[in-house]
Amino acid sequence: MPPREPAPILLPPPPSDRSYSEESPVPGRSPKLTSNLDELQRADAIGRLAGRPVTRSRAGSLPGGLAAEAEHGLLYIDDAGSVQVYVDTTSDPEGAVPGLQALGMFIERVSGPRRIVQGRLPISSLAGAAALDTVRAIRPPARPMRQAGAALTPGDAILQASAMRSSFAVDGAGVKVGVLSDGGEGIAAAQASGDLPAIVDVTTCDVIATAPAGQPANTTDAGAGAEGTAMAEIVHDVAPGAAIMIGYFGLNVSTATDLDFMAAVTCLAENNDVVVDDISWFNQGLHDGTSSVSQNAAGALTNPSNRIRGYYTAAGNEAQRHYEGLYQDWAPASSSDNRHTFQGSATTLDVWGLGPAPADLFWIRKNATVIVFLQWDDAWGASSNNYDAFLRRDINGALVASSTGIQSGSQDPVEAFAYTNNTGTDQWFDLEITKTSGIAKNLEFYVIFVGGCNPLGAPSGPCLAYNTYASSVTNNSDASGGVVSLGAIDAADPGNDDIELYSSRGPTNDGRLKPEITGIDGVAVTGAGGFFNPFYGTSAAAPHAAGIAALLLSCNPSLKKGEPGDNPASDRSTLRAALLDSATDLGAAAADNTYGYGRMNALAAAPLAGCAPDADADGIPQFSDNCPSLTNADQTNTDAAPVVTAGIADDITRPNGDGLGDACDADKDNDGLADEVEATLDPAGVNHDLCPAATAPTDPLKLDSDGDRVTDAAECALGTDPASAASKPPVAPLPDADHDGLTDAFEATLGTNPNAVDSDADKVNDGIEFKGYGSSPMVVDTDGDGCSDGREIASVNADKNVNSLDMLTLALNFGTGPRAVLDINQDGKINSIDMLIVAKNFNSIIC
Repeated sequence: MPPREPAPILLPPPPSDRSYSEESPVPGRSPKLTSNLDELQRADAIGRLAGRPVTRSRAGSLPGGLAAEAEHGLLYIDDAGSVQVYVDTTSDPEGAVPGLQALGMFIERVSGPRRIVQGRLPISSLAGAAALDTVRAIRPPARPMRQAGAALTPGDAILQASAMRSSFAVDGAGVKVGVLSDGGEGIAAAQASGDLPAIVDVTTCDVIATAPAGQPANTTDAGAGAEGTAMAEIVHDVAPGAAIMIGYFGLNVSTATDLDFMAAVTCLAENNDVVVDDISWFNQGLHDGTSSVSQNAAGALTNPSNRIRGYYTAAGNEAQRHYEGLYQDWAPASSSDNRHTFQGSATTLDVWGLGPAPADLFWIRKNATVIVFLQWDDAWGASSNNYDAFLRRDINGALVASSTGIQSGSQDPVEAFAYTNNTGTDQWFDLEITKTSGIAKNLEFYVIFVGGCNPLGAPSGPCLAYNTYASSVTNNSDASGGVVSLGAIDAADPGNDDIELYSSRGPTNDGRLKPEITGIDGVAVTGAGGFFNPFYGTSAAAPHAAGIAALLLSCNPSLKKGEPGDNPASDRSTLRAALLDSATDLGAAAADNTYGYGRMNALAAAPLAGCAPDADADGIPQFSDNCPSLTNADQTNTDAAPVVTAGIADDITRPNGDGLGDACDADKDNDGLADEVEATLDPAGVNHDLCPAATAPTDPLKLDSDGDRVTDAAECALGTDPASAASKPPVAPLPDADHDGLTDAFEATLGTNPNAVDSDADKVNDGIEFKGYGSSPMVVDTDGDGCSDGREIASVNADKNVNSLDMLTLALNFGTGPRAVLDINQDGKINSIDMLIVAKNFNSIIC
């Protein structure tokens, strides 16, 4: 647009539905209610006089910005005339519940740590609830925002992930990645095209129990959204062997809140090695990592009991719709005009050279909606500095929307409203921030444009006349504790070294670096579920990091939970440092608040994560290759498993082998005789002198060639013939301290406890499990079907419950000889020992 002077700005008009000349409570108004809830109860009271109380079906006719807030989720009103709210309580929230229920509130959640009761309260009961001594404040719940744009291209090669897969022979196998966005619409189509694995877990972390009628209660329901599907596709492109889980907290469900989001994050962190999300929250905290969602993300990653090793989130797409600056009075000589002065500064751009002005200016297209989130640097729940926000038509100063909540010492330092431009034309609008009372504070706001900003056809640029790129990260992307936020570079950018203009910048408001690293957007996805293709936004950059992290964990699994030497804090730090320290530096030298450490480089990250390349190029990762210097793609290893003979207590036992595949193993059966020696032990052989009693060559693939239960090397050493079972030295019974039928040496091989008859406490002897049933004596439920090995073994009629019927069956067959299903301990007899095993597993509840 051409340079212009701001249109005349009118001062706030006399008191109306949403504007007050002063903010001492007026009749019927409570300082415990946000301004939109106050206006909502007034509209409802007026409607009731005409027999038309406010309900969901009538929300479109609400006054001012309330209709837009209801349409875009800032307010959820149901068919019964209740509104979903957070009730902030003065102490234990459970103590406030009875009083709220007496007013008709339907309780959805109670959060003790945050002192919140979430639920649906009749609009007509808002004033009554605010009057309760147990209530500190009542406000609408926070609503999430995704960080997607509307187009993108391949980052797999740009970020060197494909090169890493080739050089290190890894694909993410053995790693689980959790994805959290909106939903998983279109998953089946993406699976059919091979863009997602055949199995995607969409139920484990679906934390939404119910949803209002017609809304998506499940991850893949129509209306749930397909951004989660698109993000999962990117993870699968980068790490095709990784397992994928999509969490669901109901972003497109009108009743979903930040409590649901936090529950989904917690679930994913417990069940996955890597977690990625693209959700931003507004007006939840000071963008310094202290908001509840930010602390929850950090806590999920740092919790030593959680499986998670890396958490990646979109930095946000807010850089061109963000303002931050210290309040400066526009008219210091006036006691009635306390609007804030907008002007260019070291951090704020005066986009059109307007000079100082009492309002920020932006364009709203016809029928488009804006959502404004204002906050300032006061303590949450204790703000005593009162600021308000007003939106006016630039052409004539007419007030169209506002937020005028009261901050008198016990409220949050926030205001928010939504407005839909229903004037019939594209227009300029002015956003004013007014200090009603208190001292000058640092002001910060975001303007979310639903339908785009700037005039159609105008060059892409900041949405606001006074725009602050710095510190434009949001709640969640400001998380500490090792959570990594991702900026974005367009895949089509020549050189892939220019940040997307909308990519949010740091630092956080407590001075920490954000984003930590930069990925690629503009990536091709299938468009399953009706999603954008290509895929733009930091939402597309974040899953690239998750995929690369999966590759790193796949090539160095010692960083995963439960591996030898498991150290959660160290493992998470190693993984994070590998990604950051290997990045290609961009922008200012060293790390900066635009690119972080730079553009990700998976190939360079691998050695820093402790990965070794596939030296023999046989497609087997170096860490697991049993012949790392010799090509052997089949990995055949004859001596990999111990030898066991069922029912005999003094089995031959030996270690699990030497770890060498047959291709590079000179002693394939690990019997102590080299293969070439075994082939020449016969009387005419060149190595007969090493085993003078041998009458024939021994088998290089058998530990005990003649089957007499003495190893070939032992027979040679003891002077008996390893090729003849008739020639056998006397053998003393091997030690079995716990008398479970497995020798101590063999238990050391298996990893069971040689001093415990039942190592896994599943109520079945280790020897019976391993020899008789082939189940693991170290795992309670070997087949993972939810029924313990003991229950399955003791259920002689196979109904998976153990009761008197099993006892009776055994009693009727006592001493009748071996019947496999009844001879529980596999000793060839049916007797009281079998009945004892049944008794120990008595349980009438079916698994």
